[in-house]
Amino acid sequence: LGARLDVQIVVSLLESLGFVISTEKSIKEPTQTLEYTGLTIRTLPLTFALTGKKVADIRKLCKNALVRRKLPLRDLASLLGSLSWATAAIRYAQAHFRSLQSFYTEGLKSTEVNFQASVTITPNTEGDLSWWINDAKFEEGKAIIMSATDISIYTDASLSGWGAVCQGIRTGGPWSRAESNYHINQLELLAALKGLECFTATSFGSTVKLNIDNTTAVSYINKLPTRVIRQLVPSTESAMDGRILKELER
Repeated sequence: LGARLDVQIVVSLLESLGFVISTEKSIKEPTQTLEYTGLTIRTLPLTFALTGKKVADIRKLCKNALVRRKLPLRDLASLLGSLSWATAAIRYAQAHFRSLQSFYTEGLKSTEVNFQASVTITPNTEGDLSWWINDAKFEEGKAIIMSATDISIYTDASLSGWGAVCQGIRTGGPWSRAESNYHINQLELLAALKGLECFTATSFGSTVKLNIDNTTAVSYINKLPTRVIRQLVPSTESAMDGRILKELER
């Protein structure tokens, strides 16, 4: 009753001020789920999610791109538009969008902005397209408000070694000979990865807060640009490539 009364008060106020209420587009009954421009807003878990039709459309576009292998830049731009819009409702989607975006930008440069020209799907872009088809957790949606922190980890790096602290427990160690040649930004990211591996090995579905005093590393992790992380933390025999993202996605 309270919600209905509030709606009546708002409608009466707006109409008294001269506004015309569109009853066809209005929902006056209390509900925990609303659909708006392809997004489902769920008020109980406070999440955004894609509608079933939008999910099907995105998967179809990605599958078609993988099957065709060679795409006109105009079609790739259309695909990117759909994926960019969907990042608001899918966790970690941004990380699997930026390599496609870079691929598109490089294609524009190499063809002198010829949208009719075609580009061939690369292994990196193939991996991201496959993620959208098989691994994106569409049904979970994306939280409107970040949940409370379950685990807080502090990490730091120097040119000689790394350290991490969680709930008073400390760990760390020296760099290998190969790692000692990395840039300090690389080392900060590597320290963050090692901290995650040490303190979240048995944690799943937890909210982890990484405290890092290197603003560049913080920016990279927050924006989840996997292409840049791959450059900053090169692949090694231990398959370093992409492990920061995999740790976060757990």
